Amino acid sequence: MKQVLWLSSWYPNRCSVRNGNFVERQARIAASFVGLWVVQVQYAGWSFPGGWELVCRREKGFGELIVYFRCPDKPIWKLLFRALAYLKGIWRVYRIQGRPDLIHAHVLLDAGCVAWLYSRLLGVPFLLTEHATLFQRDRLPLLVRLCSRWVIRSAAAVVPVSHQLRDRLERLSAGRFVVLGNPVNTELFYPVERSGSKKRLRLLHLSTLRQETKNVAGLLRVIASLREKAGVLQFTLGGDGALEPWMRQAAEWNLPDGFLRFSGALDEAGVADCMREHDVFVLFSFAENLPCVLLEAQACGLPVIATRVGGVPELVPNERLGFLVNSGDEAGLRLAILRMVETYARFDRREIRAWAEARYGAPIFRDQLMGLYEQC
Repeated sequence: MKQVLWLSSWYPNRCSVRNGNFVERQARIAASFVGLWVVQVQYAGWSFPGGWELVCRREKGFGELIVYFRCPDKPIWKLLFRALAYLKGIWRVYRIQGRPDLIHAHVLLDAGCVAWLYSRLLGVPFLLTEHATLFQRDRLPLLVRLCSRWVIRSAAAVVPVSHQLRDRLERLSAGRFVVLGNPVNTELFYPVERSGSKKRLRLLHLSTLRQETKNVAGLLRVIASLREKAGVLQFTLGGDGALEPWMRQAAEWNLPDGFLRFSGALDEAGVADCMREHDVFVLFSFAENLPCVLLEAQACGLPVIATRVGGVPELVPNERLGFLVNSGDEAGLRLAILRMVETYARFDRREIRAWAEARYGAPIFRDQLMGLYEQC
C-alpha cells in the first residue's frame, strides 16, 4: 500500500473545530486505499502553556498529528514558529511512517511551500490541492506570486477544486492541472419527502458569518426589506462564526415574530438535519471557490440562490438547480427570492440530489483521487 503524507494549512483542531473539515472528509476517503498521515500546525495563542504540544491519534482509519504552538502575536514570529512546528510534526511522522511515497499538500500557503521543500529533500513527488480564495484576487503580493510559481512548476500535479480556480492559477505559472471538486457525504446529506401543505417557504444561510467574504450584512438588509412577506417567507441565519452582532443588528429592525431565526454552530449531522428542515439555501458571498455548503444543500435536494463568484456557477449551471445573482447586488437578490417564491413548485428535490451525487459524490472523488495517485 502506498504511504502518503498530507500537509494541510487548514484542518479541524481544538482551536477551530470546523476549520478545513472538507480536508478531513477527503482524508477519510483517501485512507480507504492508501496509508495516510495528516500533519497540521496551529497557533494556539501566547497564553498557551508549555509552548509546544504534539497531539497524535489514529481514530479515523488514518493518522493525524496536530502541532500546537505559542509565540508572540506578530506575523514574522508566527511564520517562523509555523515553520518549526512543521519540522516537529514531519519528523514525528517520519519516525512512525518512514519515507512517504507521495506528499500531498492542501493550500499552497503555507503547506504547499513546506511540501515543495520536503519533497526536494526526500526526492519524492508532491501534489497540491488548492482551496484558498486568496487566488481570486487580481493583484497578489510579489512574494506570494514567486512562491506560487515555484510550487506550481514543481508539483507533480496541481489540483484546484474548480475550473475557475484552475484558470486563476494558470495565470501564475504553467503546470499540470487536474480539477477535482470537494466531495459531499451523500449518505449523511440526503433529501426527505415533504408532506402536508406549506404556509411558508423556509430559506437557510449557514456559513462562517465573516462579513469580508460572506456579506452577511447585505443578506440581512435584503431579508429586512422582505418583512412584508412574513406570511410566506421564513429565514434562518446561522453558522460557526460570531452570531451576536447580527442578532443585535436584526433586533433594531423590529422584524415580525418568527420571520428571522438564528442558529449557532452545528456539527456535520446537525447541518444535514437543519438543511432537511428548510426549502432553499441562500449564499450571498463576495468570494468563494467551490463552497461545500452548497454541495451539501444540493445533496439534500435544496435549490439554491447564490452569487456568481468563483466556482459557484459550476454548481448552478442552469435554473433547474437555482438562481445566480451578481456579487453585492442586493436588488438582484431580493428579486431572486421573490422569483423563488413564485416558481418553487417546479424544483425537483430528487433531480437536484441526483445532479450533486453524480458529480461530487464520495465514490466519484475516490476513483479520481486514486487515479491521480497511481500516476505519481
